[in-house]
Amino acid sequence: TLNMKALYLMAAALAATSLSAAGQQLNTEVVIDREIEPEVREVARPAAFAPQLFSAPVAKLNLRAWEYDRPGQIRRQLTVLDPARYADTIAVSPYRGYASVGYLPAMNLGANAGYRFINRKDTRLGAWLNYSGQSYHVNPARFLDPTVSDKDKVSLSQHVFDLGADFSHNTEYGTLGIDAAFTYGTVSQPMYKSDFNQNATGFELNAGWHSVSKKLPWHLAVGFSTFGFDKVTPGFEDYALVDERAPYKPDAVRDYNYTIKGGIEKPFGNHSAFGLDMDLQFQHLSQLNFLGMWDFFGGAEDVPVIYNMGDCNYNVLRFTPYYRYARAKFSARIGVDVAVCLGEYKKTRFNANALMAWTPSQQFAAWLRYEAPVRPTTLHELYNYSPYMSSMFAAGPTLVNGHGTIGVTIGPLKGFSLEIWGGCSDTDATPFMVSVDNRDLYMIASGHAFTYGARARYSYNSLFTVHASAEGSQNGDDNVNYLWLDHAKYDVKAGFEITPIEKLTVGLDWHFRSGRNAVYCFKADGVDLYGYDAELRSLGIVNDLGLHAAYRISDALTVSANLQNLMCRRWQLVQGVDSPRLNGLLGVSYKF
Repeated sequence: TLNMKALYLMAAALAATSLSAAGQQLNTEVVIDREIEPEVREVARPAAFAPQLFSAPVAKLNLRAWEYDRPGQIRRQLTVLDPARYADTIAVSPYRGYASVGYLPAMNLGANAGYRFINRKDTRLGAWLNYSGQSYHVNPARFLDPTVSDKDKVSLSQHVFDLGADFSHNTEYGTLGIDAAFTYGTVSQPMYKSDFNQNATGFELNAGWHSVSKKLPWHLAVGFSTFGFDKVTPGFEDYALVDERAPYKPDAVRDYNYTIKGGIEKPFGNHSAFGLDMDLQFQHLSQLNFLGMWDFFGGAEDVPVIYNMGDCNYNVLRFTPYYRYARAKFSARIGVDVAVCLGEYKKTRFNANALMAWTPSQQFAAWLRYEAPVRPTTLHELYNYSPYMSSMFAAGPTLVNGHGTIGVTIGPLKGFSLEIWGGCSDTDATPFMVSVDNRDLYMIASGHAFTYGARARYSYNSLFTVHASAEGSQNGDDNVNYLWLDHAKYDVKAGFEITPIEKLTVGLDWHFRSGRNAVYCFKADGVDLYGYDAELRSLGIVNDLGLHAAYRISDALTVSANLQNLMCRRWQLVQGVDSPRLNGLLGVSYKF
């Protein structure tokens, strides 16, 4: 049986013990196929760590898969085309709009477009849309329809449509930023029922103001997001229902998230300041359920049941008073996080919050970071990690007792830069995928983990760039790295990019990720996990070799290629769901 320090079935089981931003802030591992003038990103010295509520919409980046080598809270498991907002793509060009489309047989299709309706120096208004689609065939795994022959093929497909707009206005007093986005996704789930497709919809709206006052700088932002499923996942019809408000029929869950973020800082002297940050997050989950075992009438054998909790709230009110000190060679921001948790989980948590950087020269820096993230876990995050999740379940808040990292940065020195770091985290609750009776839902785990890593980069006259990184983490029965939900132990990336002629760029990227596993639960005589035995099962090794190339026919027209998994390997995205083999996009982009 699985030996974990704290392992509860189903993320909503947090509420059973009285145990809540937005998807836009997620860090995901993706490849974005678009035409952008490249900007060399060298390893830079840590800055003064001034907090920002919302990022300016302009970002000059030529993103490659390897540039996401610091993992996020939730990691996307499929390579798809993500939205390209107007400002991301042609921020400093004379063009107002862009359009791109890419295709690769048998079914990899991506298209996006954007246009800036207002393009003044102080005011910008743009809109964008995006479509990503992928379909491929796999041999039936054990979770699929048992009537399907082993020789038959099963189609797995996923389609995502995004539509959004962003607005920014600069004044002598500060910057106003507003953005909105709508998302629609549909994914085939033959593991639950033949020809069954699950649909999901989401909406997000954010607005923020950042003052530029030097005497009393402040910022404030508000946001709203919602995400939910359209259909009930089939296969739970035989489960008994426990609900004091019976009769009740299990329904698909939806969350509503409200955020208020702000901060104010009072400088004094030439190098110091006192400040206060606040982060108020309110999450409402409608018709939440969790799966458990129940002993009916003192029977000899427990039976699985669905317990309906109705509407639930997970709220986190976080306040961080801090002291900031900045000199030419040393900067620090030291504070205390006070997190007041309300709703289904009630507790006040106190944790340190510290950022420090020592930079004795332009080619060397030593830095330290310590934080303790406490926040609601949104459905959009969980869906991004696995769109195969059952639609009646969700997760409680992510609760981290502490996460400290220390590192050094060397360079850039004659084109070479190196960064080395190590750290440790201790977590009360973090979700990861579990399969119960071949149905995917979320579990909560707790534990600690040591992490370490290094990355290096070398550039030669903007003609040749080579990069490599390696990270490791403790993961296992009693070790939980809350940043790696697939419980990986090693993650290695390497690659190079060359520009043999002015208009052509070609590169190779390799990604190796091992030690990945998930929890599989099954009925057994010796019960352990709510009446189930549980074991860790391997998700396979990610061994992904990718090729990217772009040829600029003109300043406005570019043809490109982005191919993933050139070696045609397979690994599991989640328990029982195989990855595609060769996939990617061959396409063209045009600015106008």
